[in-house]
Amino acid sequence: MTSVPYVDEAWYSMPAWNLAQNGSIGTPSLEPADSPMPGMDVSLLRVRQHTYWMMPLPLVLQAGWYKIFGYSIFALRFFSLCWGLIALAAWFVLMRCLFGDSLLAELAVLLIATDSVFMARAPFGRMDIMSAACGFWGMAAYICYRERNLTRAMWVSHSLVALSTLAHPNGGMISFLTLIAVIAYLDWRRIRFLHFLLAGVPYAIAGGGMLLYAMQDWTAFTSQFFHNTHGRFGFVSNPWGGIVGEFRRYAEFYGFNPNNANFASHIKIVVLVVYAAAFLAMCFIPNLRPAKYHRTLILMAATSFVALMLLDAYKVQWYLIYPIPSFAALAAVCAFELKQHRRIVAAILGIIILIQVGSVLRLVVRNPYKHSYQPVIAYVKAQRQPNDIVMGSSELGFSLGYDGLDDDLRLGFHSGVRPAIIVVDERFREAFAAFTQLEPEAANYIHNRLQNEYRVGYHTDDYTVYLLCERLALCAKK
Repeated sequence: MTSVPYVDEAWYSMPAWNLAQNGSIGTPSLEPADSPMPGMDVSLLRVRQHTYWMMPLPLVLQAGWYKIFGYSIFALRFFSLCWGLIALAAWFVLMRCLFGDSLLAELAVLLIATDSVFMARAPFGRMDIMSAACGFWGMAAYICYRERNLTRAMWVSHSLVALSTLAHPNGGMISFLTLIAVIAYLDWRRIRFLHFLLAGVPYAIAGGGMLLYAMQDWTAFTSQFFHNTHGRFGFVSNPWGGIVGEFRRYAEFYGFNPNNANFASHIKIVVLVVYAAAFLAMCFIPNLRPAKYHRTLILMAATSFVALMLLDAYKVQWYLIYPIPSFAALAAVCAFELKQHRRIVAAILGIIILIQVGSVLRLVVRNPYKHSYQPVIAYVKAQRQPNDIVMGSSELGFSLGYDGLDDDLRLGFHSGVRPAIIVVDERFREAFAAFTQLEPEAANYIHNRLQNEYRVGYHTDDYTVYLLCERLALCAKK
């Protein structure tokens, strides 16, 4: 309710809104002539007709959701939040099936639910939490069914992982590799060729459905989808950089982001220290790792960590939703094994919960949605006339609508569009700075356009709104 809409939330919900409203799965505000980020080799060929650079399952489900609840940033986030609850339910079932202790399962769910990653990403309007929830349920299904009916365990678990893949390929691949590791560790002697065939059927069905959609515009599909995978698998070419970048990803989220250097943010590193200590203790202290299922959870955490490191060269922080719950669950198991030190353990767990909940409360108190986003929206609405084109980041569309909104970082350099209003936020400012090195011609064009054709009508630390001079009869004064 208090965080400013993020551009990804618009990009990953706009096609669903379009499907619900107009029957098209295109992304209307994205400029097809350009890539959406500087230096990012992503093709948006015919993206306003077909959206292929993201997976279809979340878009279809969201479209039905918007038919029922309407479209808004809050409807989108509530959709994600429901998947967060589904993910927590999966972890409760998984932990209870692994260890046979409901209290331990409840503690694990508490630590996962109050983790900074989970609190930030569960209500965030991207598909990662859906992908993670399906993957977690796939793991829970296998753990719960494997002893009673291995065939059913293989079929159900891989069906859920296939759904995870249809939500996001990264989540699907991480879930698949983690599930395979667990199957190999627990049941490699029991697996038969029939089980492999059954496991492959859901992926064949999912792939067939994706192929049917891709065939609607094969050229646009190959252009958008495969361009979007470019650079994501850079670990092989730079393994040392991939390892360093992976540890930096965790450290930056847990308090050491260079854009936020105050002590209150640094203290979150305590959470990461507790997770690492619990993982190492379960691995190397004999009294804490006696059971087979302890090692199963360790394997899940290690596999998801390594898989993410190998599969994501971009090192973005929202993918932490895949490995972090396993580490939080390990912390719960370690706490249970240290019952003789219950007061110290309770104090440590209480501290890490308070630290993370406190970070959310700071955001609630600041309320940037009310104090930053809503005022700029009010100003643009007051200045906008019918049929005006507004050029700005796509998240403005949650309040302005997507008709007449053009998300073009290059301000018409390739498209030739001349908007009446330009809204520059942090994403646009960072792109302008990057263009000076990556695309100098576009940088000169942007500078000249803003200097000669527009004037500043509104300015804060977060937003600058430029108005077209000639329409306001200000060119003579300039």
